[in-house]
Amino acid sequence: QYDLSIKLRDATTQVNQRLRTLDAVLEQLKQIERVVREHMADSANILIPAIESEIKSVEEMMARLATPPPSENLGYRGNAQIVEQLAMLFTSIQGVNAGPTQPQIESLNKLVPTATALSTQIGLELTERITKLNLLLSKFKAPTLVIRSVK
Repeated sequence: QYDLSIKLRDATTQVNQRLRTLDAVLEQLKQIERVVREHMADSANILIPAIESEIKSVEEMMARLATPPPSENLGYRGNAQIVEQLAMLFTSIQGVNAGPTQPQIESLNKLVPTATALSTQIGLELTERITKLNLLLSKFKAPTLVIRSVK
């Protein structure tokens, strides 16, 4: 029970750190968009579409890790994403005074590598996209994004 809980905790921590990074990038993008709109009207027609595209991309990355908000059309939440699946499995293992069941062990053995791979993939994708955007922003002397390295 302890060993499985530690594995789940580590995977959950990695995914949550990635979500915090994405959230910080999203805030920076919105701030840069405001600065460009208010103070850089001459280059806004080039930069704003690129920034808006990155905002959408970051929101999609966040949705791949965490459940997106309820749909405006139907009002239902989407399926549980990786962070919710990790939390549910952690609770089911820690919630009883017994060893984990075989299905829980099998679920963990599939879920943890999936979470790690997805988090790593999103990290690489984010770094690549932000690098390209920063090149464009710096060409127009606009503020650039700073992302904190997350394992």
